[in-house]
Amino acid sequence: MNRCIASASIALLAAFAAPIVRACPTTLPLKGVLTVDACFPRSGGDCVDAAKTLHDYLEAQPDDPAVVTVAVQSSPWRFYGPDMRIFDIDEFTAPIRSFIKPGVNRVELQGSWTGVSPDKHHKSLADQVAAALGHHVPVAGMSGFLWVSKDGSVRATNHAFTLRKGIGQYGVHRGSDVMAALTAGWIIFLESNIEKEGDADGMMRVAAAYDIFMLCPERALSTFEHAAKMGSAIASYDAAMIRLDRGETGDRQAAMALFERAAALGDDKARERLRTFKQ
Repeated sequence: MNRCIASASIALLAAFAAPIVRACPTTLPLKGVLTVDACFPRSGGDCVDAAKTLHDYLEAQPDDPAVVTVAVQSSPWRFYGPDMRIFDIDEFTAPIRSFIKPGVNRVELQGSWTGVSPDKHHKSLADQVAAALGHHVPVAGMSGFLWVSKDGSVRATNHAFTLRKGIGQYGVHRGSDVMAALTAGWIIFLESNIEKEGDADGMMRVAAAYDIFMLCPERALSTFEHAAKMGSAIASYDAAMIRLDRGETGDRQAAMALFERAAALGDDKARERLRTFKQ
């Protein structure tokens, strides 16, 4: 199997209550409540960091030369890199092309909601990747939130409410399944603390959590823009990408300003985007 893994680990630690979390109103097929049996990684015993465990589980997947597998954090609308920077479809697809060789008959996107169209304005991410690849091979995605087991097997859930057991950073009992979106999403419970501390990078990750875990693209956009004002270049870049994708009146002009802000903060990717705008 040809494999590409893009995952992220967050080092912040804090304690918080374990509320029930409801995904934002959406046309996605969500139903029911799911309890995540989490724990606190620093508590000792058999509790381990979920993000690292997710990576280890993905590495344990058996090789299949006929399949190109791409593991990635995603919302139904977009892909995220390890630093929570948004990929556009062309960027995401470019490295996959080198793996499309004789004998490869399928691409699998192991990211949450990659196989589902989120609304009437967007095709599924799998369909978008297939189109970018020229439909040379079928592209399969996940039908809900991605879960990965110790043996590397994957499944999806479509729950509307998440009840998380445990406090602080997302950990799992050794050998337990990992909910991929929650490895990026648990930080959302620390938003008020991050705001008080003026942590721009932390707020950028909260914004990504609204998209990946909460399925709230508009809340993600407003939080990315807030993090951009706090000084996060990646947040400014991501906000610009979301506005370009949304394409409402004024979004292109706003995206230009956000790319300019990111460039001023030293972001090379934003400078590349600005050059494209001006061509």
